[in-house]
Amino acid sequence: MKARTAVKMVATAAALWASIGTAFSEQYEAVPTNWRVENYVSSHSVKLWFTGAPGCNNGAIEGASLSQDDFGRLWSLILSAKAMNKKVGLFYNASGGVCTINSFYIDQ
Repeated sequence: MKARTAVKMVATAAALWASIGTAFSEQYEAVPTNWRVENYVSSHSVKLWFTGAPGCNNGAIEGASLSQDDFGRLWSLILSAKAMNKKVGLFYNASGGVCTINSFYIDQ
């Protein structure tokens, strides 16, 4: 019985630790109909414009720290959501009107 309790405690701690990255983030969901996805080739970064996300200048959200794989997934996710009229969800940090993506998803 003690082993099960320990496993449950470890699983709970792992779940809490995994959620810390987005615990203090803003969350925003919208169908990306009017979003502009802009790719900055020299810095391998992306910026989403006109998202309507609160606290972001012109609704701009940056993905400056995205890996190349994350960038590809974000680009594909937004294009798919536009085509299917589905919502895209973003978790982001906002500071002085500058917003940075923490994570993203498509609404089922």
